[in-house]
Amino acid sequence: MCSLLQTNSASRELAVHRDLVHSHIVHLLDAGENDEEFLLAMEFVEDYDYFRNRMEVQNKPFNLKADGGVAKMRSFSFDILTALDYLHASQVLHLDLKPSNLLLDRRVEDTEYPLVKLCDFGLSRRTETNGSAYVEKRCGTDPYIAPEVKDHSNVTAAADIWSFGILLYQLAVGFVPTALKWKPGETVPFVPRYWRKYADTGLSDLISQCLRLSPAERITTTTALQHSWFSI
Repeated sequence: MCSLLQTNSASRELAVHRDLVHSHIVHLLDAGENDEEFLLAMEFVEDYDYFRNRMEVQNKPFNLKADGGVAKMRSFSFDILTALDYLHASQVLHLDLKPSNLLLDRRVEDTEYPLVKLCDFGLSRRTETNGSAYVEKRCGTDPYIAPEVKDHSNVTAAADIWSFGILLYQLAVGFVPTALKWKPGETVPFVPRYWRKYADTGLSDLISQCLRLSPAERITTTTALQHSWFSI
């Protein structure tokens, strides 16, 4: 039989995911369980391992080859942020944003970039009326976990924004800022030789606003979608 912890986690994931309908979120089709497993049936997304393989296996950022680099990065980051904006408007925190939870759907026109879809709501929480949710244990995956999540306390949508900022940094240059011995609360390091391709795009400013130590000072999804990075 499934343990009580596993059953509770799966039940929470189902309760959150079944109400989510959005073009940038993997669609949950059905769910069920047997004596050993809790099963979720989701839509098929062809390129399910693109981001994990590119970032964690090939270490291939979007600032190197002429593969649509900046424009592709802008399109993909917009998709991810749009998914987070929908979640936060639905009073849901994802709390595990990372490359392996991003899938690439290529069922689009040849003139378009593939769509990014967010998956895995096993750590997600619904927020209370004050916009926060209690996290009773360490939620997420290093190095994407927001500082306040590590304190096992009430967290808000700002926790996802922190993870988004770390993820953007990694997608852009191939490593996370902690690889440069950066610590939360310090000025985010943007070494010119890595960021030359993104000069004057606004990307570094957006990331800096995502990685402010105080959750209250971080940019929101709604404001971030209006950022110059998406309009240049």
